[in-house]
Amino acid sequence: GSDRAAADHDLRAEPLPGELPAEGPDAWPDDGVADDDILGFPRGAAAGGACAGAACSRRARANRAVNLERAFTIFPRLRERAAQLAGTLSGGEQQMLAIGRGLMAEPRLIIMDEPSLGLSPLLVEEMFALIARIAAEGLAVMLVEQNVVQSLELASRAYVLENGTVVMKGPAETLKRDPRLMTTYLGM
Repeated sequence: GSDRAAADHDLRAEPLPGELPAEGPDAWPDDGVADDDILGFPRGAAAGGACAGAACSRRARANRAVNLERAFTIFPRLRERAAQLAGTLSGGEQQMLAIGRGLMAEPRLIIMDEPSLGLSPLLVEEMFALIARIAAEGLAVMLVEQNVVQSLELASRAYVLENGTVVMKGPAETLKRDPRLMTTYLGM
């Protein structure tokens, strides 16, 4: 049965049908940037084949070529590295690839967890400019980020968590001027 298939499955191989691949930028280290599996298609599957799990709508699958071109327009570096294995990309390029893959699913909301983590200061600036661009195009963005200053510049509304508890919330413009935020989180 399926237990036997899972037991015999090579952990380094593609996910079993119906399984989601591992998460994070290292999820597809042996895949090329522009492989058929950029949306989670198994390696070698025809474009427009079934997505992993239910992550992609029929519309996203039907618009795969347009969505790939959009990802390459947003991230020109990915076009330059289209033949390169994903696992050999820099940290910033892997972040771009992860976001590009998410955008290809044509979501109404994209959730980004620490997109600036581990990036150089220059790439952090680029990442926040990209997030602003995505939001300006009308896509809802939920950003989980420790970079308070830049996050508040982008956000319309913000929630500050401390040990898993919401300790402050409100319009970003209001929180930017809150003395508690300034002293506790910004060291001012």
